[in-house]
Amino acid sequence: MTCRERKALARGGFTLVEVVLAVAIFAGSLLTLLALWPLATRQEVESTETVVALGLADAARLELDRLAVRRGFDVLAAQIAAPADEAEIRLLLVAARTGGRVRVLGEAEPESVARFFVLEPRHFPAGPLGYSAGDAHLAVRVRVSWPYATEVGVTRPEDRRATEFTLVLNR
Repeated sequence: MTCRERKALARGGFTLVEVVLAVAIFAGSLLTLLALWPLATRQEVESTETVVALGLADAARLELDRLAVRRGFDVLAAQIAAPADEAEIRLLLVAARTGGRVRVLGEAEPESVARFFVLEPRHFPAGPLGYSAGDAHLAVRVRVSWPYATEVGVTRPEDRRATEFTLVLNR
């Protein structure tokens, strides 16, 4: 090999094997990222929905306060089911996917009202947080589950995600 040929090789680029290997590594990395994209998107949506569900606490308290004023505190307490009354849910609240206002399910609501979240208030059984007529406060455990109603219809409770929070209503 002459000196000129050696200089040309030293300046030369990559071999075909190196190029193929680099392209294969890049393609494998790209395919891995594309495979993880739907999982990351689904987790982001679920996290957002959970944050919105937990953010419904203030709106639920406002709606329950409104109901207490309109119906009476003791009447509202009687309408909120005890934890053991799974079959007898007397008061359900609903909210749109974006959160915002909470409404009583079926109470003069137009069909166009979105019902993505369903809130099930339950009072605590007898004990320190239990309610008895005449008490100045009512502690309520609210279970929020979603999606409640979709384009297809109402989802089964076992197919919903859920979270809970506790509220205290005062007379």
